[in-house]
Amino acid sequence: MPQTIILVVDDNQENRTVLSRRLAHDGYQVLPAASGAQAQETLELQAVSLVLLDLQMPDMDGLEVLAHIRKKKDEVQLPVFMVSANTDQGSKVAAMELGANDYLPKPLEYDFLLSKLKRLFKSHTTGNHSDPVPSSATTTLNVGDALGHYRLLGLLGEGGMGRVYRATDERLLRDVALKVMSGEMRPESQQRFLMEARAVARVSHPNVVTIYEISEAPVPYLAMELVEGVELEDFAQRRPLPPKMACQLVIQIAEALQAVHQRGILHRDLKPANIMICGDQRVKVMDFGLAKIAELNQKLTRTGDIWGTPQYMSPEHFDPSRGEVDSQSDLFALGAIFYEMLTGHPPFQSTAMAALIFEILSKKPKAPSDIVPDIPQELSDLCLKGISKAKKDRFSSAGEMARALRELQKEAP
Repeated sequence: MPQTIILVVDDNQENRTVLSRRLAHDGYQVLPAASGAQAQETLELQAVSLVLLDLQMPDMDGLEVLAHIRKKKDEVQLPVFMVSANTDQGSKVAAMELGANDYLPKPLEYDFLLSKLKRLFKSHTTGNHSDPVPSSATTTLNVGDALGHYRLLGLLGEGGMGRVYRATDERLLRDVALKVMSGEMRPESQQRFLMEARAVARVSHPNVVTIYEISEAPVPYLAMELVEGVELEDFAQRRPLPPKMACQLVIQIAEALQAVHQRGILHRDLKPANIMICGDQRVKVMDFGLAKIAELNQKLTRTGDIWGTPQYMSPEHFDPSRGEVDSQSDLFALGAIFYEMLTGHPPFQSTAMAALIFEILSKKPKAPSDIVPDIPQELSDLCLKGISKAKKDRFSSAGEMARALRELQKEAP
């Protein structure tokens, strides 16, 4: 049986987060949605096993969402449990007549819900999961092999989600970077892999890597622009960059983020290793493997897991009371990268996870101008603004950050 995926639909952030985390703790994969519209869009892209659906929501109430679901899937194909503080008999009757499988009152008795889930998904609680199929069982790729109309020329790199090959497109006679799914091919892993492609394919910007093609056979892969250059961490070599150069690079990254944020996409793992510097010092932002399409509010790992690289993660990643992870979180990562460009080291440097999280949540880094005296005070202040603990104290958008840097450059002697 495939893994049980539960869509939790509730416009109340606290309700949504608490329920999602408890379900994840008990072994269910969770996709949260903050509105009826997000729930509908999620269902268009992702197969789920059950919907826990709030009744009263501002843009589209639960009954409307339920009616939309039942036009496509019946009670057996997709069970829907209504969850509501409204215990009015009429609402219950209306929900059941529209095809709800159950109607649970708020505050939700979690143990009661869990017993219902265990009964509904018996096969998922008896260890009767199908084993993952290693990609090597499907196909083994070597240099010189063909994958579709691409011929593999060499291995460029390897990460948790896949291997990246240099390949030739034998139809269009151009070289591309071919990212091929590797490791255990569980459905959720494939979804994350394909989500990367869908996220980036929606953006056309000179500082964002271009996706040419997506395929799922014989293994999931995507063909993308072959970027000739070096990763930012190799370009900088852990030494301070000249302030003018650092500004020019950060402006390009900020403009790339503005483009993806306007499309409702979060990068979620912005770091020097995911930023390529070409020979003309043109930036390419890459590797959206942890991207989240914000308008769908999808999470394809268990809620509460840490996504990304901790050194560049914002306080809200570790403390939900500080707000949701959103575009401001990407800006924090960019601020941390900017700090590293100016000083030669990240703003938070502890090697132990607990100490690092404490630094991110509580410690104010030393001003870049105190570390490198040649850095103008205004630039140092602007950098620190990017890594403010409170989201409200950061830039309102990546575009604002880029404009502030451009204005500062104009004023520089």
